[in-house]
Amino acid sequence: MTIAIDVLNKIELSLAIAGESGDQAAAGSGVEYEFIFGVATEGMSSFELALQGKEEGEHCTLSVPAAEANEYFGIHFRHLRQLLFLQILPETIRLNIHVISVKEAESREIVQSIARAAASCSCGGSGCCD
Repeated sequence: MTIAIDVLNKIELSLAIAGESGDQAAAGSGVEYEFIFGVATEGMSSFELALQGKEEGEHCTLSVPAAEANEYFGIHFRHLRQLLFLQILPETIRLNIHVISVKEAESREIVQSIARAAASCSCGGSGCCD
């Protein structure tokens, strides 16, 4: 039985920057990103809402204007920017996503994830929101 992405699931994604046509950019293959879904102190981001309900093996492509990326990705923005080597943001971020796995998270993992989310913020800067 497959599990659909929902709050407090541990999800693993493969992410790759997409080219203009939606194909994976020639620059490289996807990177893996794992997190506990829905633990941000400010609620779910638009990124998480786009993933909610997807199951293992599903694919999707997101197009997000760079000016909206911080708000769209929420607490994930800083991590994704580093993982995908996006020091300079393109006008539109096109992201191919493959859901590798969806699992029930262990209580310990949930507590750790909530603590990390509470200790940081989604401002995308140094970790301090003014």
